[in-house]
Amino acid sequence: MGEKGPAGPKGPPGQAGKTPSEDNILNPDFGRRRRSTDESDDMSTIVDHMEDNVQYLHEPLGTLNHPVRTCHDLALTGNNFKNGHYYVDPNGGSKHDAFMAYCNFSQTHETHTCVKPSLVHSSSSQVRFLRLLSTFGKQQVAYSCKDEVGCQCDAAQFIGADRQTIDSQSDGAKLLNTRCSGSDQAVMEVHTPWTHSLPITSLSDSHSSQFSYQLGDACFY
Repeated sequence: MGEKGPAGPKGPPGQAGKTPSEDNILNPDFGRRRRSTDESDDMSTIVDHMEDNVQYLHEPLGTLNHPVRTCHDLALTGNNFKNGHYYVDPNGGSKHDAFMAYCNFSQTHETHTCVKPSLVHSSSSQVRFLRLLSTFGKQQVAYSCKDEVGCQCDAAQFIGADRQTIDSQSDGAKLLNTRCSGSDQAVMEVHTPWTHSLPITSLSDSHSSQFSYQLGDACFY
């Protein structure tokens, strides 16, 4: 390869660059990428959700805007809440799926969060979290014979939330009243650490023609 030759002549000047105006320089958004409308909406949703969670943590009031996980959270505030209905949100997510439960603060050792048995169908996720947050569950069922002939009060069988059969011989179950004929109603109470079995949701198909029944609230604590 030979020696490097002399430099060629200087080329013509290029087009002058665009100088930013003073207004643009003073604009705090100058040079930033504009967010799309969708991105702005997403950010707004996230901020709203974070605000909801902060309010949930600092203002456990049991209202629709400020629900609690369980009634026990209300008791921990020391504000002497009265027995009654309050909004709870066991899964701790959006307040929009919070539901109303009955809070019983009169129990000796624990505050009970009581729900309707039908809730297991309409808010299964919430009930599942309520069970996980609880150590025990309790529920009463009242029933009576449709026909006194051949009716045995202790033979009634009910179906729990886990689809397992519950009767008066099951662990944690007992008959508070054993008479179920005529105007009398037998009352079975289930008190169990197996919270996944509550609430009792129905009478077993094999006994549906023998008994009429009424389900009480399932209480968790």
